[in-house]
Amino acid sequence: MQCDVYEEAIDLDLIVSLTAGMSGADLEKVHRETVLQALSKNTDKICQSTLVEEINILKYGAKRSLDKCEKMLAETAFHEAGHAVVSTVLMPERSIEQISIVPREQALGMVAYSREQEVDHTKAFWFSQTCVALAGRAAQVKQFGDEGLDTGASSDLKLAMWSAWNPIARYGMHPDSYNLDATVIHEWSGEVYFKSQTEQLVKEWMDEATVKTDELVEQYWEQISKVAQALLEEEVLSQERFKSLIK
Repeated sequence: MQCDVYEEAIDLDLIVSLTAGMSGADLEKVHRETVLQALSKNTDKICQSTLVEEINILKYGAKRSLDKCEKMLAETAFHEAGHAVVSTVLMPERSIEQISIVPREQALGMVAYSREQEVDHTKAFWFSQTCVALAGRAAQVKQFGDEGLDTGASSDLKLAMWSAWNPIARYGMHPDSYNLDATVIHEWSGEVYFKSQTEQLVKEWMDEATVKTDELVEQYWEQISKVAQALLEEEVLSQERFKSLIK
């Protein structure tokens, strides 16, 4: 990569964090696209914002041009703020890379995590991940009431259900399904065993996670509101900016 085409003010630590896990081919593509952007704008140097945007395009898709109304932006801001704050409370070991309400090909908003992290998939991990997945809708509904109850949480609900089903049906972590892997039995016999029991345990897990999530959103509402307001003003929050808001 030719470093002489980049501005000296670029935060190299930030770029290293954002590109963690990328291949050499990915980095070369980012460099090529940023150079093309500079040429199209007739500039001699590549600024940090252009470089970060090309990294985000590669990782999360291009920006979408949506006619988002003020209310939709606010809903997205509180939704992502809920995810981010509850994640920091329950899973502080997971480093948040950035939070954004800029609509892209893959989502209207996002909380992006560092790719280089490893986590221990304990029962506590699965329960915390369930709560984090539910926190976006919980924050949105707290701020907007029933009007905040929309279909935007569909992917979150899939993640929450998956996080409940895995420890119960696959990893035998629940006391009532201890050491049982229902998926193996199905693979061996073709029969579905423990179906009604698993469904009931997943329902209880989700109910417990919903209560816990609502409690956390209530407890940390001041921080969630601050992050949401900052997102509405700035659209994208870096890791450091987010940390400064929730101190």
